[in-house]
Amino acid sequence: MDTIIEIDGRVPLLPHEFHINLQNATTAIPHPIIPYHISLRWQPETTNSTVVNSWISGQWDEESVFGSLLRPNYNFKITIYVKKEGYSTVIKAPVKPYSTVLPFFVHKTDPSIINYLYIQGDVKIFSIQVSRI
Repeated sequence: MDTIIEIDGRVPLLPHEFHINLQNATTAIPHPIIPYHISLRWQPETTNSTVVNSWISGQWDEESVFGSLLRPNYNFKITIYVKKEGYSTVIKAPVKPYSTVLPFFVHKTDPSIINYLYIQGDVKIFSIQVSRI
């Protein structure tokens, strides 16, 4: 059975970073297993970026890095599809690039261990919806 997670929010005017984790625990210590991690970063010294990764076996795996997909001071909708084979993510915003589909991210560990959605950083969340199809 597939799961759809829809997150509606807004990036503040001067953000630094926010991330979304699909993980197996509510605690930070010991470090949870994070099968799916999305980090949106705005860093004046470097290129703004969107990073996808996973934390398994006590370390980060190899990052997949993409250009900045959200702009500060705008609303957004991020939809994560947890499928049998992996994760598909769509990021929508009212400004260009409007809608972006991230490359498919294949499971690196069993997704059935996910029992917690964790969001932290420079972001205002309006709503979160989780459904199974």
